[in-house]
Amino acid sequence: MWGAQLDGKHVAVKVLKAQHARNRVAVADLESETKIMIALQHRGIAGVLGVGQTDGQPFLVLDLLSSTLAAALPKPAADTSFCARRMSVKRWPLLRALSCGLQLAEVLRYCHDEALPGCKLLHRDLKPDNIGFRPDGTLVLFDFGLAKLWKIDPGALDVTARKLTGQTGSARYMAPEVATSQPYGSSAEVYSIGIILWQLASHERPFAGMNMDIFREHVVLGGLRPPLKKSWPAPFTKLLSECWERDPARRPPITGVCERLRELVLALGGVVTSSRDSVRSDQPLVTDAPREEASV
Repeated sequence: MWGAQLDGKHVAVKVLKAQHARNRVAVADLESETKIMIALQHRGIAGVLGVGQTDGQPFLVLDLLSSTLAAALPKPAADTSFCARRMSVKRWPLLRALSCGLQLAEVLRYCHDEALPGCKLLHRDLKPDNIGFRPDGTLVLFDFGLAKLWKIDPGALDVTARKLTGQTGSARYMAPEVATSQPYGSSAEVYSIGIILWQLASHERPFAGMNMDIFREHVVLGGLRPPLKKSWPAPFTKLLSECWERDPARRPPITGVCERLRELVLALGGVVTSSRDSVRSDQPLVTDAPREEASV
């Protein structure tokens, strides 16, 4: 991802890495991502400002965001000073965490149920690195390079798992059925949002310090989940526990996740303008980030 200017406006330009420039699959994937993103119309999804080719290679021009969620979250204690971490943690009270979680859930609800009539869209790479903020604080989901689209019957919920590519995305946010290459569906992304919600509220990286062998043994196969704090509201801990259920059928639908997060935000004094608008709290949601070349 590169920074550039278009008609005097700072933008982000997505191009293939040099080693993939002549790879037909990589080119096809970028072209597919471009078509999907052009069709998406939601404030919480990075907007497409233009498409084109340079030296025969496709590129995608997108809104330039102020920061990624990964950059905005508190750094691990081992990677920063005590004072810096303490100040960073104070900027992420539970209300702010839930507000961001609600915005992300609303974006997923749109992708799963509304974006393309007659189809369901899975992002398949949910993680803080692929979530950012607009200058006004609105949370934005981007990087649909692994997105999967399929047709459903009109009016059907279509929660049936399908045989999709396994081990897709980042391991620590990946549902067990994806990690073990079993059939999966939209409930896999409910698992992912549950892990992200925990990270937002706990100020810690999920499953930190685990190598892949330990992660697979204890998390994927053993059912280990992140610890829940007694200080968190009971409805929140219950929601987390349900989101990361081992059995995908026991996880709540994304519409239910939205409703329960909305109730939690309101209970903590937040203001929800509408299901499609930003969630406001008394905490800023944006941190400044440089506009040079960035890795996504």
